[in-house]
Amino acid sequence: MSAKQILAAIAIVLLLAVPAAAAPLKITKREIKEEKAHYTIEVTYPKTGHAVIDRALEAWAVSVEREFRELVAEPAQSPSPWAVDLKYEIARNDDAMFAVVFTHYSYTGGAHPNTFRHTFNFLMPDGADVELRELFTLRGVQRISD
Repeated sequence: MSAKQILAAIAIVLLLAVPAAAAPLKITKREIKEEKAHYTIEVTYPKTGHAVIDRALEAWAVSVEREFRELVAEPAQSPSPWAVDLKYEIARNDDAMFAVVFTHYSYTGGAHPNTFRHTFNFLMPDGADVELRELFTLRGVQRISD
C-alpha cells in the first residue's frame, strides 16, 4: 500500500468516526391562552421535535398553568385580575446543547407581581437534562461569579 492510500484510508476512517454536526432544532411556539374576568393565562413554550426535550418542557409549562388554575379556582377579592405569563428565550441551539430560559411572571393579588427565571439545559443529541452544577465545579462557578 502506498503512502497516499494509507493517508486516504486514515482520512476516511476519521471522517466516519466523527459524527456530522447536527442542525439546530426547528422551534415552533406552543401557547396556552385564556382570559376571564378575574384572571389571564398566557403560557408559551418551545416545541423542538425532539421527544425527550419536548416532554420535559411541555410537562413543566403545563404544571405552571395547572398550579395557577388551582389558585384561581377560588377567586379572592382583588383590585386587579390575577395573571400568569410564561415566556421563553432560546439561549443555545446547536449540535452540543439546547438551552432555554423561561421568564415566569405572576400576579396573585398581592402588593406586587413576582417574576422568576427557570432554565433548562439539554445535552445533544440524546436530550439529557443537565443542571449547571453538573457542568461546572464549585471553583469554576466561583470564578465566573466573581
